[in-house]
Amino acid sequence: MKDRPQKVKQVNDYKSCSSWGIVKHGVPQGSIFGSLLFLLCINDIMKITVTKDNNNKSTLALYVDYTSLIITSPNPTNFIKDTNGALTNINNWIKANLLSLNFEKTSLIQFLTKNSHIPISVVCGNKIKSNITNTKFSGIITDSTLTWKRHIEMIIPKLSVACFAVRAIKSFVMLDTLKMVYHSYFLSVINYGVFFWGNSSCSNSIFKLHNRIIRIVMGVGIRDSCR
Repeated sequence: MKDRPQKVKQVNDYKSCSSWGIVKHGVPQGSIFGSLLFLLCINDIMKITVTKDNNNKSTLALYVDYTSLIITSPNPTNFIKDTNGALTNINNWIKANLLSLNFEKTSLIQFLTKNSHIPISVVCGNKIKSNITNTKFSGIITDSTLTWKRHIEMIIPKLSVACFAVRAIKSFVMLDTLKMVYHSYFLSVINYGVFFWGNSSCSNSIFKLHNRIIRIVMGVGIRDSCR
C-alpha cells in the first residue's frame, strides 16, 4: 500500500487529466484488504456523542460503507437542533481523520405519519440540505412513511422483463433451465428486502407477477392454482 499513485481524469476528455500524485491518506478502492482497512479507519466514529439530553436518542448505524444517523426527539425544536448538532460533530470527526463528507450523496429523510410534518434542513459549512421523501439505502428505496411504494415501483419493470424472458425461451429449453432463470432473475429480486416491503398494501402487484411467472414456467392456465 506504500507510495500508491493516483490521478484524476475527466470522463470522455483525455486532455483534462491531472498529473500523478502519491496517495498519503485514505483506503485504496478495489483492494483485497479495502473493506478491513475501511472498518479500521472509521472504527472510533461510534464514540461520537450526539445526544443532548435524556429525552433524545441518537444512534449511529454502520453497515459496510453505509453510515446512518438515527435521531429521535418528542420536541420539534430540539429535534432540529440535535440533527444539526449531530451532523456538525460527525463532520468535525471526518475532518480530524483527513476525510471529506460528500454532501451531495448525503440524504436527510424524516420518518413520519401521513398527517405530520416538521420542516427541517441541516447546514454543513456553507451548504444546506433539506429533507427528502425517499432515499435508496443498500439497494432498497425507503420512503418517509414506510409504504415502500417507490421500491415496489422500481422492481416491477425488472420482474416484468423476467416474465417476458421466461415466456420467450420456454419453447427452447428444459424445465430445469426455466427454474434456473426463475431463481436467478425473478426470485432473487423479490426475496431481497421482502421482510420490509412484503406486508405493504402496494405489494399485491408483485405477487400477481409471481403467480404469472409460475404459471409460465409450469405451462398452466390463468385459472390454475399456483400452489
